[in-house]
Amino acid sequence: NIEGCITHSIISTGCTVGKGVEITDSVIMPDVVIENGASIRNAIIAEGCVIRAGAKIGGDVENGERRISVVGKDKQIAEGAVIAAGAIV
Repeated sequence: NIEGCITHSIISTGCTVGKGVEITDSVIMPDVVIENGASIRNAIIAEGCVIRAGAKIGGDVENGERRISVVGKDKQIAEGAVIAAGAIV
């Protein structure tokens, strides 16, 4: 079920994307749940993750350098959490 805005990204099978979600330049692996209002930019989200409402993962290109954020398999990102560009969780 996809209700958010997806731009230049790959969303795998079994994913749920809530209302108001923005996913840009990212890869979302199978069976990921992204709750309402979350934002994902320049990131790879491994299978089975849950991204809670309002969480922000990754960021924009800085000084011409794209920094990819990675969230490992089966991780849960808390509501409203901020994961910096280039972070590995």
